[in-house]
Amino acid sequence: MLFLLAAGSFSAMAQSKAEGFVTTGKWVLEKDEMKGLGTHHSIEKNTTLQFLENGNWISSHPIEGVSSGGWKKGDKGRIIMRFGEDKTAVVEDQTDCCITVVMKDGTRKLAWTWRREK
Repeated sequence: MLFLLAAGSFSAMAQSKAEGFVTTGKWVLEKDEMKGLGTHHSIEKNTTLQFLENGNWISSHPIEGVSSGGWKKGDKGRIIMRFGEDKTAVVEDQTDCCITVVMKDGTRKLAWTWRREK
């Protein structure tokens, strides 16, 4: 029983740590890639992305046609971003300085790497 409580506490702590990590400061676009079939709409160089603590995100230039949306914790503590009514992306990788946001849309897979703004 004590083990289960400790495991639950660790899981909650890891999830809140992911939230705190992305909401601290702004992120600057470093890489914009697409795989698969479809039209690629590049994001403007030096676009910034910010995750607000109220569950919204904003960008300095449109990403997939929108400049703001919502975000929440998803499965396994990963951050899920909402782009309008029908598109979502997931923060799949996190390092000390970078995050990678991945969106799967039909046959194309978009990946954006963001570096923490200094």
